[in-house]
Amino acid sequence: TRLGWLTFARSFDDRRLTWRIGMMNKVQTFDQIIPCDFQLLTQCGGKSANSLTWNTWNIHTWGTTLEYKLTPTVTLKGGVMEQNPQATARSHAWSWSTKGSKGILLPMEIETRPLINGLPGAYNLGVVWT
Repeated sequence: TRLGWLTFARSFDDRRLTWRIGMMNKVQTFDQIIPCDFQLLTQCGGKSANSLTWNTWNIHTWGTTLEYKLTPTVTLKGGVMEQNPQATARSHAWSWSTKGSKGILLPMEIETRPLINGLPGAYNLGVVWT
């Protein structure tokens, strides 16, 4: 077992702005495709699951994110997250430590979820600065 995330979130402006802080993984905010009940990297990791830059389920690091809904279908997202290659180690499974941290990740993403011919879609365009 390991800690996937432990965060505090707060919404503002009629729930258009959401701020989150704590121990998290990037799939909690970024690179979301579909709801997923599996905790496997390639099934729930999103499109960048094997990027080797950041970790997905069920690996946590410290971070904070902001999401702002421009419209009901378009959302801007940004964050600051710890980049820690040791986060995957078994000794880090329940750790609050930043030991092994190599710096930060600055992800930014725009997401749109339109209905096309009555079918829902999810499109993300993003960048990560390390």
